Amino acid sequence: MRALFVAAVLFAGVTSVDARPLITSSEETYGRICLAPGDVYSRVIAACDLALSEPTITQSQRVEFHVAKAEAMRFSDDPAGARAAYLKAIEIKPSFVRAWTGLGWTARIEGDDAQALEAFDRALGLQVTSDALIGRAASARALGVIDGAEARALLGTALAIEPGDIWAMREIAWSWMGEGAYRDAAAAFADVLEVRPSDPGAHYGAGEAARYLGQYEEALGWFNKAIDLDPTYFAARLQQVTVLRALDRNAQAVRQADQIIADHPERTGGYIERALALSALERRYEAHITLRFAETKLGASNALLYWAADVLSDDGQYEAALGAIERALKLDGAGSADHVLKAYIAIEMDRHELAIEAADAAIALNAESPWAHFYRAVGQARSGDIASAVDAFDSAMDLGLGIEYVTDFAEELYAAGKVDLIAELRRTYPTN
Repeated sequence: MRALFVAAVLFAGVTSVDARPLITSSEETYGRICLAPGDVYSRVIAACDLALSEPTITQSQRVEFHVAKAEAMRFSDDPAGARAAYLKAIEIKPSFVRAWTGLGWTARIEGDDAQALEAFDRALGLQVTSDALIGRAASARALGVIDGAEARALLGTALAIEPGDIWAMREIAWSWMGEGAYRDAAAAFADVLEVRPSDPGAHYGAGEAARYLGQYEEALGWFNKAIDLDPTYFAARLQQVTVLRALDRNAQAVRQADQIIADHPERTGGYIERALALSALERRYEAHITLRFAETKLGASNALLYWAADVLSDDGQYEAALGAIERALKLDGAGSADHVLKAYIAIEMDRHELAIEAADAAIALNAESPWAHFYRAVGQARSGDIASAVDAFDSAMDLGLGIEYVTDFAEELYAAGKVDLIAELRRTYPTN
């Protein structure tokens, strides 16, 4: 698998089968080209198809050709084609480990961790390999089947089988990220870069760790390096813009987002980043137009409507914002954050019962959201249920709500005529 990943970097941007003839010497055959690890993916796929059409090939060769074709398709962004080819190999030889492992990685690309875990477990039932262990650790952790420590144990076994495995080392770093242990993650990404200094994924991961730690200048440097190594790295380009916004370099963020949109007009990320940067520049009409254009061009999506609601609420257009977030909640991808934003909008509209309802929905999906508990507290305070409001605020603080929100809640208590509770609140949560 990793050999083909290296080939993806070496031959990035070369896609035409017609760049040179498939057969260029008497030593070459379609089967050899199909199995060549360093060839251009389009050539590999075409050669595998021709090799598979030969009536004289053995069943063993047929399996190898299907898997080689599948791997070329997987690394050339055709997961559906890859899955079909892996399944053909498995149909012929159900005990072929590489086919099950490849099927697992393809399912991960498609976002189906349950199918991925099943495929990796089938592979491990046949033979314990580092690839399958890494895949199981990643997919099982994503599903919540195992925790970060259990994932790192599996990855440690993978490293014992194949010391210095970059994929295993990188997944260890991401397991720390998943636990919010950003300093441990940064150290783990640094370990990856000691082994492979030119690994764009590790630079990206280091940037994410720095971003979560609030080290925005450092994060920008990491993302810039990832992009230098791989100019097509879409996630790194998006996070570069996110960090520019965090650094209040919004005009530059707009320019970078414009370039992303020019390169990837079919993806929502560039439009969202552009709109958020424009909103920060108080050019909110342009931000609205950007998101409306994206919806018209690409269709409605949860992400587009969530950020449309966010921008509208920043502009004080709460009725429109409520309409946008209610549309977002009906689409795939809706989650706790959508309900939190709805609760905030409802608070701003003085619709306290709606705010409580939205906060409860957010808590049902993610009980550890401090914002959901905070908006519940505000809604309950304004509805006169002070005891419940205080309990909800305590929960928000226990979950990490910033100390600066003590003053906001004190103002809610004052407005509710509960001045006697403010002193107790200040004693519990001293702000200086």
